[in-house]
Amino acid sequence: GRSIAKDQAYKAIAIISIAICWIIIVSFYLLITEHTYGFMDVFFETIMAFSNNGGSLGMTTWLTTTGKLLIIITMIAGRIGTLV
Repeated sequence: GRSIAKDQAYKAIAIISIAICWIIIVSFYLLITEHTYGFMDVFFETIMAFSNNGGSLGMTTWLTTTGKLLIIITMIAGRIGTLV
């Protein structure tokens, strides 16, 4: 007889949607700024940065300054995003 409140479900859907949009947008910006890496490498690195789990392909050190800044902002957004 238990149920989840609709506002909680809407909040969860909103957080997931924003996270997916953020990851896609940052991935495409990284694809524009980083010409030496393929889509899967950039996408994996972005997901790992957003999830803050420590996984990496080791390409973060070789990113441009813009790429590093995007990864830093993604790490912060991933950490704060679940607290909203």
